[in-house]
Amino acid sequence: MRLTNKRIAIINALEISLDNLPNYFPYAYEIYEPSNFNLENDSKRLYILGKVINKGKFVKLRNNISKWNFALQTETNIINCIIFNQDYLYKLVFIGAEVLVKGKINYYESSLTVSKVLTSLDKLNSIEPVYSLRKGLKNFEIHNLIKLYLEEDFIGKEIIPNYYQQKYKLIKRKEAYNIVHNPLNKEELFQAKRYFKYEEILLYCLKSRLLNNNASQLASYKKNINRQIVKKVFEDLPYQMTDDQIKALKEIYSDLESDRLMSRLLQGDVGSGKTLVAAFTAIGVCSAGYQTALLAPTEVLARQHYDSFLKLVGKYYKVELLVASLSNKEKNIILDRLEGNDIDILIGTHSLISDNVIYYKLGLAIIDEQQRFGVLQRQNLLKKGDNIDFLTLSATPIPRTLAIAISGSLQVSTLYQFPLGLKDIETKVLKSNSIKPLIKQIEGVIKEGKQIFIVAPLISDSTSELRSTVSIVNELQTIFQNKYIIGQLHGKLSDAEKVTEMDNFKNGLYNILVTTTVIEVGVDIPNAVMMIIYNAERFGLSQLHQLRGRIGRDGSKGYAYLLTQMDDEQVLERLQYLATTNDGFKIAEYDLENRGPGQMFGENQSGLPNFQFFDYKEDLNILKHASLDAKEIVDKPSYENSIIIDYVTFLTVTKLKSIE
Repeated sequence: MRLTNKRIAIINALEISLDNLPNYFPYAYEIYEPSNFNLENDSKRLYILGKVINKGKFVKLRNNISKWNFALQTETNIINCIIFNQDYLYKLVFIGAEVLVKGKINYYESSLTVSKVLTSLDKLNSIEPVYSLRKGLKNFEIHNLIKLYLEEDFIGKEIIPNYYQQKYKLIKRKEAYNIVHNPLNKEELFQAKRYFKYEEILLYCLKSRLLNNNASQLASYKKNINRQIVKKVFEDLPYQMTDDQIKALKEIYSDLESDRLMSRLLQGDVGSGKTLVAAFTAIGVCSAGYQTALLAPTEVLARQHYDSFLKLVGKYYKVELLVASLSNKEKNIILDRLEGNDIDILIGTHSLISDNVIYYKLGLAIIDEQQRFGVLQRQNLLKKGDNIDFLTLSATPIPRTLAIAISGSLQVSTLYQFPLGLKDIETKVLKSNSIKPLIKQIEGVIKEGKQIFIVAPLISDSTSELRSTVSIVNELQTIFQNKYIIGQLHGKLSDAEKVTEMDNFKNGLYNILVTTTVIEVGVDIPNAVMMIIYNAERFGLSQLHQLRGRIGRDGSKGYAYLLTQMDDEQVLERLQYLATTNDGFKIAEYDLENRGPGQMFGENQSGLPNFQFFDYKEDLNILKHASLDAKEIVDKPSYENSIIIDYVTFLTVTKLKSIE
């Protein structure tokens, strides 16, 4: 393909290399296929084919809004088509013309609100790829350039072993690329997408498995756990561990005492006791003569872990906290003690992976909420010692099939039981954007000596209708006339300020804490029994479940109120589902099926990849098969299998270098 100045300009605008041009995939497809007009498809956008039999007057409304309508005769209906703000179409649409119109059905008015009119039927029943446009580019410019490259320069080298292509009856890779950019019909587009769904998830599963295998196959220093010390700490507990906790701990100790390095995920619902299992894991490692590092995503959570570990194991091992808010003098003292083997367990945030942090003999890395850390951050912690065992904690339950598949050879332990019994949290959905309907409940809770969380999606006011912590604090002060003490916690505060606000709330100085989602993970305020969440539709169900997990942590009945102004039936159905169950695993399954992992974990925090074709809601069966295939490819070397393994290795190394 000859690179003209125009073509070079398009490639530069797309910010990709020439060889990567075929991977600039369409994000959607315009399918010019007529449908029958059916009022049951209310609010859906459809193409309707018909003849114009009547045309209304062109009207200018207020605020420069124009409106006109025409009647469309189809085989079965006469449809009233309404057009807003497309003045140029008025002269192009005339009585007697056969047109293809795209519009949204309005059930109540029995009409079609039109967004597009095709006066030429050349595109009838065709499929047009739709690309993400950059810097003034037009869709056809991108499409024509990619089409030309595919015709003249694209090789389309096969990477999926022939055995799996035949097993699943997949089309060839080059054919899939040609079709996905130039589909002739829906069936062949389905087959092209099917190829890419499998390729994407197979490559991801292979990458996960190879990374975990490389770590676990290192010669491990077996941890000779001192069971007498473990028994003493166990006997000191003021309560009994659940059967799930004991089972998980046995699995972990088995890993630690084996020839292979541990790489394990400990997942459990909010309040299921993951911290206690993590603490006993650290005890086992320390009893064998090694140090432990626990990495937390926030200073608030790090301090909470520090307090918990100090109570549990401080009698036997030296526990320290390393966070950004400490003075340089305090940090230097801790670093000297760490390197001199005077600290057994170090808990902190990103400070733990700084270059100047040197461990005497690090044997265990624990990462809380792993999805909140990048690949390099996790890798840098594991580089702080030789052959370090790895335990990651997650309070967002992942369906087991998904957890195993996305984690490669990562082992999974799950806590289903609760130390204090099943939490009793009553959840209600309210169609409101104000605190006023809940004033009596708020005052009742405060009179009982209990505390309240109020969660908002924003920190300060904006042009949107979303509520902010600032506006809510102002509203509360107006309503209660400074009768109650109100704190405010959000991401713009310094780490020290966040700790102070949380300590004030924990120590009972505040009746109400107005906050953003910074309290989502791990915050433990036993006296808090009520939570009010504004604009609840903005959050995934698992995230809302995490938030309400902050209340009723002492076994008291909790009350969660989800405020929304949305009338959308699907939104209300989602929120009502949350109100009917406190089972985090069922909620995770529901959120995964209906909205995908980004909503399960909160936007941009899932730790799961954003695939271009693979869909978590529809393609879990492909994920299951691809995960098994990845294991088979790694375990059974062959010439074909080595090709895809080399390809994945190359992609992984290239990506890590680009991140660095």
